[in-house]
Amino acid sequence: SEVAYPIGNSTPALAAFQAVLVGLETLQADLGAVTRSTPITVYLADEEVKAALAAEAPVTAPALVPLFMAVHNLRVGYFPLLTFVYEPTAKVSAASALAASALDGVL
Repeated sequence: SEVAYPIGNSTPALAAFQAVLVGLETLQADLGAVTRSTPITVYLADEEVKAALAAEAPVTAPALVPLFMAVHNLRVGYFPLLTFVYEPTAKVSAASALAASALDGVL
């Protein structure tokens, strides 16, 4: 399912963190306890965001820290089989189109 969530003025990294957070919250609400035993892969078009969310690189921007913590807490509590993958091509095109619509004020 698709989820549209207005984010206002944002940087690409902030938008990506928020998109992952909203996506995980939506999955958790829709699937409940099943998320703990379901492998879930999040494809990200930004290699730095992928590295930060996968805890492979530090999160240094103050605005991203609370979002990272929220994603991390969801990961620990509900998504132990969650993986983040850098994928700059087709798998993120639908998400990119949705994000572009949001940024253009279409939503």
